[in-house]
Amino acid sequence: MTTESLHIKLSELVKSERKITHEILLCIQQMDQTKAYAELGYPSLFEYLVKEQKYSEGAAQRRISSARLLRELPEIEKKVQEGNLNLTQLSKLASATNQDQKATGKKVSTEQKRELLEQMENKTGFETEQLLNQNFECNLKPKKEITPRKQAYELHLKLTPEQYEKLKKAQSLLSHVVHDGGFAEIIEVLCDKLIQKKEGKALIKSSPRMKKESENKPTAGVAVEPVDNDQESLAEDKSTAAPAVQNPKRRTTIPVSLQRLIYQRAQACCEYMSSTGHRCRSRYQTQLDHILPVAKGGGNEPGNLRVLCRTHNLSEARRWGVNQ
Repeated sequence: MTTESLHIKLSELVKSERKITHEILLCIQQMDQTKAYAELGYPSLFEYLVKEQKYSEGAAQRRISSARLLRELPEIEKKVQEGNLNLTQLSKLASATNQDQKATGKKVSTEQKRELLEQMENKTGFETEQLLNQNFECNLKPKKEITPRKQAYELHLKLTPEQYEKLKKAQSLLSHVVHDGGFAEIIEVLCDKLIQKKEGKALIKSSPRMKKESENKPTAGVAVEPVDNDQESLAEDKSTAAPAVQNPKRRTTIPVSLQRLIYQRAQACCEYMSSTGHRCRSRYQTQLDHILPVAKGGGNEPGNLRVLCRTHNLSEARRWGVNQ
């Protein structure tokens, strides 16, 4: 194969690759909107892409960020297909805007994102980072392990696999207290709990997070809060939810001993099983669920109870057409 023919073939393949990548992003976008991953037995789109489609964690996150940005700014599709913008740039913009929103409490406007993307076209990764650092307070590549900022510190740690798994487990167990919380929020709650234990309950008055946790303290002996929520409100998806069932069966309290039994039986993991036989096993915001809802005549017998994560609890409520 001559140099010229090799160049032509490679150029054609690169164009095909970009086109396929664009189609993949559109599929991910639809998967995200419809939450089809839940029906397949996964608690999140990220976990579905990593475990089912075998993407690395970084590749999965880049594609999710890019798909969501394409939904917000559909006019950049052509630029992605032509190679003027790439997934890494889109992902870095999404990360920078999220960090800035957490730091300032202000949402970055669509127009501002559009202007930044125009400036990012055909730039290298280093040039992209420079541009983002000029526009946002956050630094994408801090040079020190602990970097003081105006209102925050950036802390970078190296964890062993065992330490990382412990931190992930703590994140799952505290998911009822810290909704969608990152490791920073989890570390804060763990520190609050230790300080409270050593210095007394006065901390609750000064810590809103600890106050909230104390108000929703789980039953002793249960790993995570056993909230029975199979009829949880579907306000987030009112357009597709069926009307509430009339004259539902009266709900009765599930005995603590039975709650413990169900959680132990499930190993405190989501028991949702897809039609292909894939079990979710998520520990995030797990809740007790009636397999046959109370509104449909279900009771509190052990065979009618299971553990579901929040994603699948809401999914099952939509399937049955029940809400509060």
